[in-house]
Amino acid sequence: MPIFISKEMKIRIDMLKTLNQKKDVLKISNEGFAILDSQVNLLKPAVDVALKIMANSGIYHSDYNQLKSEYKKPFLCVQKIDLNADNNAPIKKIITSSEILLPVANYLNHIPILANAQLLYSPNKEMEDGRSQQWHLDGGDGKNIKVFIALEDINKDQGPFTFITKSLSNSIYKSLYNLTIVSKRNYKVSDENFYHFCKESDVIVGTMKKNTAIFIDTDSCYHYGSRPAHRPRMLLELEYRLAFSRDRNFSLFDRKYLKGNFNTLSNDQKIEKLVFDSRF
Repeated sequence: MPIFISKEMKIRIDMLKTLNQKKDVLKISNEGFAILDSQVNLLKPAVDVALKIMANSGIYHSDYNQLKSEYKKPFLCVQKIDLNADNNAPIKKIITSSEILLPVANYLNHIPILANAQLLYSPNKEMEDGRSQQWHLDGGDGKNIKVFIALEDINKDQGPFTFITKSLSNSIYKSLYNLTIVSKRNYKVSDENFYHFCKESDVIVGTMKKNTAIFIDTDSCYHYGSRPAHRPRMLLELEYRLAFSRDRNFSLFDRKYLKGNFNTLSNDQKIEKLVFDSRF
């Protein structure tokens, strides 16, 4: 696919080089994660909008049995965000902000596409075996970045996102695969099996302050979240994927990012087209 869209990839790589000349930004480590904890002014408007969406949805007051009837995964209720709605402009703005986009682009080595922008509500009522509450890798392209933004302070009593590093995850996956405990990367793994290959002290618990964010390669880092806890949890999630992601709809004759007056656009306008045009 990178060869199939080689002209587009050159644009995305060249644009990243241009932007990096002017910015000193957060670095996502080779271990597949980073913490953004000093951008309250940037994140607060988006967080405020996300909280309004949550409040208007009435999900806070929904009975868990009602959530079971309305959501595919009631332990992790997903609400998609309409980025074309004017009210959601603060969320759309941070998606292409240098503080959020550039760390992701530098990790993926080109300007990525946005795969998802959504709100996550975890009531944290019960555990379901074989679901994302158990250790797993996401079954995507092998490399991605999800940005989890805290809509409130999140502590250990709220079923926080929990993960281990990329290198250790790779080692554990090889061991699990060789022992035929898993046959694919996205298979769910019980704690009993998982902790044969690492210590509980290796685990990173994603406790967060409101208006902070975790960047994480969920295709490469074993993780889980939304386990039973005393209080619910709320997050804003942005998912970025490779420009040649297998989830992307490709058409040889419909390359919107290259048509028309692309070369005459400002850098900000070019970034918006590259990030959003493939999906929104």
